[in-house]
Amino acid sequence: MNNSQPADTLKLQDDLVGRVANLAMNPSHANTLIPLFEAITNSIQSVQDRFGEDCEKKCDIEVQILQGENRDTHSFKIIDSGIGLNEQNFESFRTYDSKLKVTRGGKGAGRRTWLKVFEEVDGSSQDSREIPRLSAEF
Repeated sequence: MNNSQPADTLKLQDDLVGRVANLAMNPSHANTLIPLFEAITNSIQSVQDRFGEDCEKKCDIEVQILQGENRDTHSFKIIDSGIGLNEQNFESFRTYDSKLKVTRGGKGAGRRTWLKVFEEVDGSSQDSREIPRLSAEF
């Protein structure tokens, strides 16, 4: 939207909690693989963006499954050698239904699955940009 729109133009409001609540997926132990897959896909695309055709030789992606004393999985940690959360990626991250990765099959909705299934998400980038903690209550 631009500032030259007529005064009677309806501006829609954003409601992240509502969008996550309406996501057709139940929070469950079995559904933890969906947001994990989304996060790993982001890592793969990040190393592809950094290394291009040399990706297979130079990339590094580590997935850690963190467990408690009873061997119950309580969280995941993904570390990659990708391009990081540069300005373009951060703006896409902050945009509902971003089209940045549409040519790769991305719909800009993956982080909503994180909020639907996980209690919280923390992250950081090689450029020292911190991803604000994501959490939602329903």
